[in-house]
Amino acid sequence: MKSVRLHAGGITVLALWLVVVGWRFPGPPRPADDADVPPPAHKCLHGAWVATSARYDGADLPAAVAAAISFVFDDGGVTMKGGFAEAGAGYVSVAGEQRYRVTADPIGTIDLFPADGDRAGGGVVAGLYGIERETLTLTLNFAGDRPAALDAAGESTGRFVCERRIGVE
Repeated sequence: MKSVRLHAGGITVLALWLVVVGWRFPGPPRPADDADVPPPAHKCLHGAWVATSARYDGADLPAAVAAAISFVFDDGGVTMKGGFAEAGAGYVSVAGEQRYRVTADPIGTIDLFPADGDRAGGGVVAGLYGIERETLTLTLNFAGDRPAALDAAGESTGRFVCERRIGVE
């Protein structure tokens, strides 16, 4: 059998061939960089949002009542801080917070599940959300059916327009 020996010119040709073949056949695809992977739908909600206006059952809440309501979204869900209650012909602020688990998929829909099981009267709070710059519009139906649109008004439906706040917990 005849042995094959490569000389300097043959090694150069072999190296050039490997570069060309390697360039044309790069192998299995690499995983995408983090910057190439869009975040889960609910990630855009992360942070603290303070209500600048609110409506419930078709009636505007007083500005001071709305300003006492905030939503703080994180990996575990959302905490709704503050609230309101009927008082005579209007609404007043009430202290407290409620914790919910969140699903927000597809983007634009949101479901809140009580973190400690079913809440009295209900189960899931279904809603819609929209984000434009630093403004969140959140329309929730506390009776369970998803509102038809962000500007929906009806019984047990709350619409909250909120601004993102840095450093609010």
